[in-house]
Amino acid sequence: MLAVLTGCTGTPPLDGTFVPTGQRVTPLAAPSAEFAALDPGLAEFPAFRAGQAVALAASPDGRTLLALTSGFNRNSDANGRRVAAASSEYVFVYDFGVGAPHVQQVLTIPNSFIGIAWDRGGSGRSGRSSASRRQS
Repeated sequence: MLAVLTGCTGTPPLDGTFVPTGQRVTPLAAPSAEFAALDPGLAEFPAFRAGQAVALAASPDGRTLLALTSGFNRNSDANGRRVAAASSEYVFVYDFGVGAPHVQQVLTIPNSFIGIAWDRGGSGRSGRSSASRRQS
């Protein structure tokens, strides 16, 4: 699941726990936050939802958000054998430009470990990953 926070302003609540980033974690979501399932759009596994969104990176202009998964996003056939084409990590590309945030594209990558970033110019993503793409 991915929680998208928008319009967070004001004084942080007095309850909750501080984390190493200096932010406070509370049991409630921020006003106007929404939880969204990470659907990579796998035709062979339509009910599958990716897990472990471990890193987020907002574009320099604030109009695009990248969400990287890193975990155990694996699928198996009826005999219990892993289906390699449906067993990947993902980068979900969200458009924040106009209206409610929505998935613009889903990139597959063979494996990942926590980090994602934009290039310094903001014109693209660092690294290369594009085994498949889905447009919305």
